[in-house]
Amino acid sequence: MPHIRKRKEDRGVPLPLLQRASNEDQEGKSVRAVAKSHDICHVTLYRFHKKRLRLESQGSKSPQRVGYWTPKKVFSTEQEMLLRDYLMEAADVYCGLSSKEEGLHN
Repeated sequence: MPHIRKRKEDRGVPLPLLQRASNEDQEGKSVRAVAKSHDICHVTLYRFHKKRLRLESQGSKSPQRVGYWTPKKVFSTEQEMLLRDYLMEAADVYCGLSSKEEGLHN
């Protein structure tokens, strides 16, 4: 089961702020001026705006993902719990799984 890290800082720009800034950018203002007025990085706004235009041209209606997210997981949370339960049960009945093979003890 993966370790769940607790965030120590609040990084990233909220989606509503990026959408407002992107709308102002579409009105003809420069990216740098809009970014400065909203106190966000001009590169972040440029990338968001470029991605937004690309998604709109493709006809996508799903909301854009912003910020930081976890990498792709191999197992879902439910599958991890099932695997953990199986390994614990197998260890209890001594099915030949050592603690190192289980990966439960570091």
